[in-house]
Amino acid sequence: MSEILVQVIEGTTQETSRIFSPGAPVGPLGLGSAAEWKVEGPGVGPIHAYFYFDGSTLLAATAPPYTTTVNGTPLGGDWTPLPLPCELNLGGARFQIQNATAFADAGNTNTAASEIDDVPTSFLDRSSAALPPGSPLHHPSPPVNRRPAVEDESTKFLPIEQMRRSEGPAPPPGP
Repeated sequence: MSEILVQVIEGTTQETSRIFSPGAPVGPLGLGSAAEWKVEGPGVGPIHAYFYFDGSTLLAATAPPYTTTVNGTPLGGDWTPLPLPCELNLGGARFQIQNATAFADAGNTNTAASEIDDVPTSFLDRSSAALPPGSPLHHPSPPVNRRPAVEDESTKFLPIEQMRRSEGPAPPPGP
């Protein structure tokens, strides 16, 4: 008996995967746009389906009036053991369910970003520490101070409430 890995492969969620460990029952666990495992997508109901893990087998059931499929076959409202591996669809959300050991043995070499020292945190993060010398993006010079040299009225914006609508271009300055 090994762990069961459930991954959201389509749909919007903050919890992209969950592992069910042997001997640790869980559930029932609601799946849907307003459920314990919140997953959103086209056609996903507030509580669309349920998982129940009895400590060794992962079971699922559809919450009426919704439709859920397992490997393309409709899933009813009764607790049904899920075959491993399988794919569970609820509306536009899809879950991939498999033996966690098989997933690891299949050559999953993904490393969590938290385990890598030089992972960019955004598109614009191109720290020179992460780039080899001579790289076109490598900048050994110190960072530039982006503050204006003189901070006076010319560097400030007028609050929108104080702006007037102009009637056209300003006249040219006189001689």
